[in-house]
Amino acid sequence: MKKLYTTFLTVALGITASAQTIIYVNDDATGNDDGSSWADAYTDLNDALTAASNGEEIWIAEGFYTRTSSNESFYVEDDELLYGGFAGTETDIDQRDISNHPTIISGDVDRNDTGVPSSSNSSMLNNAKNVFIVDSYNRALFDGLIIEHAYSTTTAGGGIKIDNGATNVQISNCIIRENVSMNRAGVLYYAYDPSSFYMFNNRIEDNVNTDTYSSYTIEYRMAANNSLNTFSGDAHFVNNLFKHNISESSTSAATCARFTTFNGSEIYLYLTNNTFIDNHQTAVGQTPLIGYEFSGSGSAFHSLVNNNIFYNNSGANLIFGQLGTGSGYFDSQSASCNQNVQDFYDALSMQNTHIVNSSPFVDYANGDLTPIAAYQTNGDLTFYDSQYLSIPLTGQAYPTKDLAGNPRFDGQGNLSIGAYQYDETANIERVADVNFNVFPNPFTEEVHIKSNARIESVVISNAMGQVVYESHEVNSKSWTSDLSVLYSGVYFVDVKCVGKKTQSLKIVK
Repeated sequence: MKKLYTTFLTVALGITASAQTIIYVNDDATGNDDGSSWADAYTDLNDALTAASNGEEIWIAEGFYTRTSSNESFYVEDDELLYGGFAGTETDIDQRDISNHPTIISGDVDRNDTGVPSSSNSSMLNNAKNVFIVDSYNRALFDGLIIEHAYSTTTAGGGIKIDNGATNVQISNCIIRENVSMNRAGVLYYAYDPSSFYMFNNRIEDNVNTDTYSSYTIEYRMAANNSLNTFSGDAHFVNNLFKHNISESSTSAATCARFTTFNGSEIYLYLTNNTFIDNHQTAVGQTPLIGYEFSGSGSAFHSLVNNNIFYNNSGANLIFGQLGTGSGYFDSQSASCNQNVQDFYDALSMQNTHIVNSSPFVDYANGDLTPIAAYQTNGDLTFYDSQYLSIPLTGQAYPTKDLAGNPRFDGQGNLSIGAYQYDETANIERVADVNFNVFPNPFTEEVHIKSNARIESVVISNAMGQVVYESHEVNSKSWTSDLSVLYSGVYFVDVKCVGKKTQSLKIVK
């Protein structure tokens, strides 16, 4: 395994495993390598995907999974359902602890990536163009995965590319990060029939879009289909964090997302309790975070926007804006849009928009993105009530947990604005937006830790539980130490950030 990261994501929905066959994957397994159990798990994710058939679940243990060349991707076919975040002992999907057992699916085939992701990062040049390619006419499900490090300046859909008409795509409890693509660096979803797109409790961060004219991180596109004259799709984006996604283009806008309708199709977007921070686009002028585009008479884009936070997104001064010159209908449904926080003027005339000139978060500098007192209890419940707790096609519920894994409502049933819930009365530990990066892994000499929160202490133990290194006065967001004297083997690094829970990371020498 190369890198281990930890973030505070938990299962938002409690998706229950059914009685169908489960295929097991664990890159540390030493058994028969046939996927029949944790002991005999496949060590290569590609083998599991090849063996899986319609509707089977693939359970993937913590570890680092990649292909063998830049021309290869992981192909998801035949209604396969992917779940990560397992320790490799679980018998029930609800036993997962995603934050402490990161399952990393990477395009870094050479296992040598260093530095900040960008079009000029030479260490990424040989990475896979797409981490996942979906070829399914029914469902595609990704839950509890870290999807990272695709690279191409000529290909779209770096993290997940879906371009063969899947009708029901759900991405939950995932981190989609540090992918570099021409555009759609995070997710490209071409839908050819009436379809649904669910994004629940995900972190979409540090993705880079390089194209001159179309640089956006996620696209949902209702494309042409000769068998249908009109068709529509619904997109539910709930409890997601869009953070530090970048458009390198000086002429493009809509860094975070684009919704495209063709040939009389319609898209209904439910944008609820998301947080958009620190996304950057170089383009100036009327530049939106989210774009929409039409092609063909009768095309329409409808948006319902509630309880979101938009803050410090450089270059952006609109939530929505039209891309291209196609003819269609944009319906902001402003009468149903309520309680959004933003640091620019609201051009959509939405209800109860809160314009701020300073951080709306408890501790923005140290990564605690819980909203301040003014926004902790006044989220609009209209689009988080029972009518949205049974979504068509899947019967799946809106998340009952926030992005940090805490209850989505406080003890009085109040809803905070943004992706993180504040609940002072629930007697739980509020978990901030903390993220660790430990590299290189495996290591030979120096080990580095970078965090978005201030590190208090680092304690390293061997597989027997014996402490082999400790430092309790780090007081920095980064830590480096020469561990060349350690014997080859597995070690556990306990990292404690100021005011946060200790997290354990596994490294290998």
